[in-house]
Amino acid sequence: MQMAVFVEELIARSMDAMARGDDRLADEIIANDRTADDMRAQVRQRVIQTIEHWAPVGPPLRKIIAFQLIADELERIGDYAVHVARNARVAYRTMPLAIIGEISVMARLVRQQVREGVRALALADEAAARQVCALDAEIDRYHWQLLALVQAHMRAQPDDVLVASQLLFAIRDMERVGDRISNICEDIIYIITGNHEKLN
Repeated sequence: MQMAVFVEELIARSMDAMARGDDRLADEIIANDRTADDMRAQVRQRVIQTIEHWAPVGPPLRKIIAFQLIADELERIGDYAVHVARNARVAYRTMPLAIIGEISVMARLVRQQVREGVRALALADEAAARQVCALDAEIDRYHWQLLALVQAHMRAQPDDVLVASQLLFAIRDMERVGDRISNICEDIIYIITGNHEKLN
């Protein structure tokens, strides 16, 4: 859970940096680039040691493997948080307020999904995991809406193409956070039920 809480905080701060164009906060996030990687490596080592020592089978083995998969997803979310922070610093200054406003809404949704996903993991709550996955459709809707807005801005303001391209990368990474959280929720359901379900 330590890794999940760390990544939840990292993505929350990254979304804040994106919504506010906060350079100092973005720098702090970028400085944590390796932390999630190191945490995933620690989880992997513990998984290997547990399997070697206890040779678990059935539900205990299922749980151990699922936690390794979840750690992999959390590490990728940490990467996305850093990518968003890197792109946020430049993109924020030149984009129209209408685009910044939509980004703020999408960032809030991503934060909510990550927060609720971590809570579902902590409580091993199947119903909560399913509800978290349902948020992904709304994040996807903002993703496509923002892509259209930014591309329209690029056509209207060709001088902003480079900065707008960075913003497109940030928007894509925000959407991918939602996909990764959905994967984690599928793993939560697998831990609880033993069934693989594709929810998105």
